[in-house]
Amino acid sequence: MSQLFAVFRERAEAWDISVPASGQAHWDAHRACLAALAERGVLEAGGPFEGTREVMLLVRAASEAEAEREVAADPWTRHGLLRTTRIMRWRVAAGAAAGLRS
Repeated sequence: MSQLFAVFRERAEAWDISVPASGQAHWDAHRACLAALAERGVLEAGGPFEGTREVMLLVRAASEAEAEREVAADPWTRHGLLRTTRIMRWRVAAGAAAGLRS
């Protein structure tokens, strides 16, 4: 049974602060990895928090360990551009994802 996990990540040592995300090394491979995760139903949403070094991904997985393995496949993880800082199980309690629509 899959659950939702909030995966918090931050820009790491290899991140070049002088260029936008789309100019970072391995950008195309990173985008392809995220697209593949979304296609498989693993990645629900993701993106950076404005004005910070932090990023959050909503990941569907059976366990925290599985969520960690899924994001570890990202080339930006392997090449030191992003690192995971914490993973928390997230229980949707309100909104469309919880089936609460008017």
